[in-house]
Amino acid sequence: MNERKRLLVINDEPDMIDQMNRWLSKEGYRVDSSLQGKKAVELVKNDHYDLILLDYNLKKEKDGEKTAKTFIPQLTKANPSVPIIVISATERNISANSLGVKNVLIVDSSFWKKLLSLVKVTLSN
Repeated sequence: MNERKRLLVINDEPDMIDQMNRWLSKEGYRVDSSLQGKKAVELVKNDHYDLILLDYNLKKEKDGEKTAKTFIPQLTKANPSVPIIVISATERNISANSLGVKNVLIVDSSFWKKLLSLVKVTLSN
């Protein structure tokens, strides 16, 4: 099993947070969430997470690319050992290396299956 790994979902869409929480909780993960990047940085500073799932476009804060590039270094500074997976529903041409994250997951028709698989693989490394 996954030993109740703790995940942080950062997304400005409450419906997406709810869906991800349901899917990941059903798999036995403990899931916390944040609608804002700034709040998420504080959570990571004050608590332990095994994995962060970060929305590429936090529209309520800044433009997408700048948001990812702003919060990834802050999250990494708060906890350098926690892997980050960036999730994007709109951008198709982004790379994990250019963002400095573990992986990028595109929201498409096989998103939920790929999400669970990628979470498991990332946490097993």
